[in-house]
Amino acid sequence: MTPALPSLQRGLDWAPHSLTHPWEGPRGVRDARVYRFRRNEKAQRAVTSGSRPRLYCLLAVGFALVGLTSLLGGCASTPSLATPTRPVPDLRGTWTGSWGGTPLTLFILRQEDTPTSGVYVGPWLLLGRQLPGVAGVLTFAVRNEAISVNVRGWLGDSNGRLTLVLDLQTVNGEQITLTHVDEHRMAGGGTSRLSWEPQGPVELIRQAAEGPGGVRP
Repeated sequence: MTPALPSLQRGLDWAPHSLTHPWEGPRGVRDARVYRFRRNEKAQRAVTSGSRPRLYCLLAVGFALVGLTSLLGGCASTPSLATPTRPVPDLRGTWTGSWGGTPLTLFILRQEDTPTSGVYVGPWLLLGRQLPGVAGVLTFAVRNEAISVNVRGWLGDSNGRLTLVLDLQTVNGEQITLTHVDEHRMAGGGTSRLSWEPQGPVELIRQAAEGPGGVRP
């Protein structure tokens, strides 16, 4: 007499749907479909957890690029300067005037050829170019308080006009571009990334030379 199927099932170590292929899954899991589902779920979790750091890294880089683009977009572009075709006036001395309606004083201490960029070997410039440059101190007003900073600049032709570009040596990105330059008067405009700092038109007049015989420093 053939034994009943239920008794045969109880005597087997694998599920009835796999009578010809014994089930080799872990103990306690008698259904291959359940085992495959759990295994796929674990693999998906591993992939997801491994991809999260990369996703966060990509998001951080994206936000950084957006911030940098916004930051650079708020800055005035530096005009391209060519080597002056006419003699450059001696600008050393003290200049006073205004920047966006606030007091401004520029003291130019040095004026000499200065590299804009390049490759050096020791003191020698191999690749790059030089333009007439200036260095000194700029004093401007922020919230009725006078602030003095080091400044450096370059002289060159831009759109057929002698132009002086002054970079203030701070982290705030201030820049003054003077498109009218002669030995008695300079005029142009200035920008800053900070809204509470001066913005707008710049006007400077040279003050009388100091020293014996009126000789400029």
